[in-house]
Amino acid sequence: MVSILNATTVVAQVDATSALTDMRRSSILEPHDDHDYTHPENLSAVVVAVVPYIAGFVVRQVCKTTTCEECIAALYSDELVPLVEQKNRGGLVSPSKDVIGLCEAVEKGLRRLQIECGTLQAVNSQSKHLVLEVLRLSVEEKWFQKLEQHIIDLDPLDNHICSLCKKVAELYVKIHIHHMTKERNREIIKDRVRPVLSRMIIFKHQ
Repeated sequence: MVSILNATTVVAQVDATSALTDMRRSSILEPHDDHDYTHPENLSAVVVAVVPYIAGFVVRQVCKTTTCEECIAALYSDELVPLVEQKNRGGLVSPSKDVIGLCEAVEKGLRRLQIECGTLQAVNSQSKHLVLEVLRLSVEEKWFQKLEQHIIDLDPLDNHICSLCKKVAELYVKIHIHHMTKERNREIIKDRVRPVLSRMIIFKHQ
């Protein structure tokens, strides 16, 4: 009887955890209103152009910590994205469509977190959860599907697709938060300098 009650409790806990995870995922990755075109889920043309450019840098960094040749090949594309082609002087990297799709998902999640959390510290604290939700989304989106045959020959616990998605997502988050921190510090400096300059101008004109 006790074992049955324990089993029921475990099932209830699993269901509750699953429901909470679904609720959190909905709040981070899914838009509440499909018709709200000002929503962060709807990336502007500028952002859509810039994300692949940043993704190219992500690819370069991920390759430094990746030894699997097939995984490295899956990160690249022979077709240059517009901004990379425009800025390229021979050293830029063109990311694959899978990398771009993954980075766009992270970008959308970060923009939603910026609106919902309000503070940089709160966004940073939720970023790990965002990475986990992007990993879950990777199964639905089938990113790096070309590697599925490759991982069949590997240890089940050594999932190269999951590892690759995690590296890309974490690095993109790190770059984005670093940029947000720089922008925030710049605003703080402006707020501090402006009153000082105003007082100097007033003093000189007395």
